[in-house]
Amino acid sequence: MYWAGAIVGLIICLLVMYGVWRLIRSLDDWHARRRHILSGLQQVMGPLPDRSRRVPLEVRTIETVQLKGVSRRKLTFRSDHSQRVSAYLFVFDTDPDPDRRAARRPAVLCLQQTHRDGKREAAGLAGNPDLAHALHLARRGYVTLAP
Repeated sequence: MYWAGAIVGLIICLLVMYGVWRLIRSLDDWHARRRHILSGLQQVMGPLPDRSRRVPLEVRTIETVQLKGVSRRKLTFRSDHSQRVSAYLFVFDTDPDPDRRAARRPAVLCLQQTHRDGKREAAGLAGNPDLAHALHLARRGYVTLAP
């Protein structure tokens, strides 16, 4: 698999070199990139709801399971006035230092294919184990959410 990483690195270098992909080097670069990301998301999903439609999340933990290196929490949260979304939240928790364990970590929203196993596949509970990206990324130190 070493060659796969080398190929990805080469592609990134070429994209940066030819100006197709720009590195984020400043806060202004990040704000421009964020606008670009939101624009792309809204082209696919439709416009984001305005702030007047926000509701308190009211997160409820249904179960917590300790796995090797991570904890998996099944939880629900309110998405609007009448519905709740269920999701799996993974948190890396093997660091013996409690301060580092409680530190802020990068997070990833782990979406899945549209099929019967859905979030259970991303969580590693069903389907193809190679597609359990929420679990795999959590073991690398990310906080992951698979709705």
